[in-house]
Amino acid sequence: MTDHVLPTSGDSLWPDHVAHSVTDLDRAFERLEQLGFALTPRSKQLAPGADGKLAETGMANHCIMLRRGYLEISGALFDGSAAVAGFRQQLQRHVGLHLIAFGSPDPLAQVERLNRVGFSPASSMNYQRMVETETGEELARFTLATSPRDLMPEARMIMVRHETPDLLWQKRWLDHANGALALEDVVLAVQDPEDSAARLERFTGARSERMGAGRSLALARGRLDLLPGQAARRDFPRVPPLPAIAGYVLRVVDASATAAFLSERCGKDEIAAGRGWARVDGGDVIGGVIWFAEENARLPWRA
Repeated sequence: MTDHVLPTSGDSLWPDHVAHSVTDLDRAFERLEQLGFALTPRSKQLAPGADGKLAETGMANHCIMLRRGYLEISGALFDGSAAVAGFRQQLQRHVGLHLIAFGSPDPLAQVERLNRVGFSPASSMNYQRMVETETGEELARFTLATSPRDLMPEARMIMVRHETPDLLWQKRWLDHANGALALEDVVLAVQDPEDSAARLERFTGARSERMGAGRSLALARGRLDLLPGQAARRDFPRVPPLPAIAGYVLRVVDASATAAFLSERCGKDEIAAGRGWARVDGGDVIGGVIWFAEENARLPWRA
């Protein structure tokens, strides 16, 4: 399971990564190590300045690179930039999950499509950050498709193509003590699943189907699940004010082994387990709820 770039048609999307917005990157790093993840070194976000040269934006991250997809933990290093100002606004709402990035083989085509279906003005942008490799730092590059944030109340959503994927998916960061292999699904808690599903159908181009009390969109790989608030809180104890990203599902081979590992490191009130799955509360430091599930496990909210 190493195909981090999915060979699909140009209009296909899949969950590439989700991002936790945190107030303290050091504490978040410690919490995620406690949960059994291997994190990459800190990476500083760069953007072209007025002189055209790349400069720090004040934002930085650590990543948890999976065999498919990854998790991002973002924090601010200093104030004074537009990027940090926007980040501070997110934190006023809650610490935790704010971003879903969909993988796309053709972000420029996605920009054209988004403008056609009501997410205008959509645009593309280039993004860079320095990444530590075994031979020194190198510049990782990405092409993004974005649309106005206020048109998607559920979360910030972007589309991304990795121009330098080998800099991110380095073999030394792919093995995790908790058994995590892949980012499979993202779960949103919303006021009205029908309304959110209609909007997300237009945004992603995918069709939704009924799923228990909510709706679900099957992507080229993985899913987006939409749950009403009350239903979401049964399985995602840490749900922020609606609408919001409640949590996500990571693929594992042996959920019982993951549950046993987490039980040695976490309090009893932080974890739960069932047949083929385990979950852990991210806590106040990183927010969200992380589910670990075997292939074809029956997850409670899909019953």
